[in-house]
Amino acid sequence: HITAAYTWDKTEMMDIADNEYNSNALLKATYNYSLGTRTATASIRRLTSSAPHLRKKDSYYPTLSAAWNISRERFWDYNFFIKKFRLKASWSKTGVQGYYISGLTDGRYIHIPVSFYGDNFEWRTSVQKDMGVDLEFLDHTLKVSSSYFHKKTTNIPDIVAVNGVYNHVADYKQFVNRGWEFDVVYSKYFYRNKGILVKGNFTINNPSVSVASICNEYVVPKYYYGLHTNIYIKRFDINLLLHGAKDAKYYGYQKPLNNHIADVDYFGIKSLNMSYKLPLQNLTGLHGSEVVFYANAENLATKVDVSKVEALSPYINYPLCRMFSMGMK
Repeated sequence: HITAAYTWDKTEMMDIADNEYNSNALLKATYNYSLGTRTATASIRRLTSSAPHLRKKDSYYPTLSAAWNISRERFWDYNFFIKKFRLKASWSKTGVQGYYISGLTDGRYIHIPVSFYGDNFEWRTSVQKDMGVDLEFLDHTLKVSSSYFHKKTTNIPDIVAVNGVYNHVADYKQFVNRGWEFDVVYSKYFYRNKGILVKGNFTINNPSVSVASICNEYVVPKYYYGLHTNIYIKRFDINLLLHGAKDAKYYGYQKPLNNHIADVDYFGIKSLNMSYKLPLQNLTGLHGSEVVFYANAENLATKVDVSKVEALSPYINYPLCRMFSMGMK
């Protein structure tokens, strides 16, 4: 199967004479043998931008991935206690324009105030390699996944001010994440609309940071984890999501001579959702008609350990926004 796509957009910049044009061209090929027994994907992406700060106006990013579901082969013993055994591997190269630095754990973006007519920038590029295995046990009710990852991000601009404007690239830095990811899922359906779903994830990360810029900020956890539990009993449904990080180091611009500013470990209740389904079939005469009452809480509680209170960490002000809602539908 072959897929081709192309997008183009125009960004009008305020107080800038030139507008910015961006295009994205993709060519992708996929291979699937015997309903997923053996799969492979290859793609090439071309990004183009007219942004004046970029030295090269286009860049190419290939990806490769393959998987082998050994448990679907004819020689596999279906009475074996491992019900699914799937090997997987991937290699990818991605890139973005180099004047945005993203928070590595919470997804928020930190904008570097770069002059559009400053020094030429390189595309910020990441190369990631993954390999792992997917397993299923107990008649597919228990699923376990494990993978090793290595991600290297280069061309992170170290920006300094010239005449009061941050438009000069003094150097380019790099950032490396490597480690292991583990995911466990247990799901069980019981008699008469009763069941439970538990998902857990745990990541061991060994980061390598090379950051000196006054404009770059990172929160780098060595261990981070999450737990999602869903319990449903007849008409009641409860969802609970916990998350946290351990040995999380904050690197920032407050102390250029010592970029490690603070330890910002955290643990919290990310969300709690409860609902009740009231059937209306007897009132409306319509099969399956119902009204759902629900109550939600987001960022319900978060405990943050900060070693130095003067650090400006994304986690010091947690919860970002504690929200409560309720309603019916």
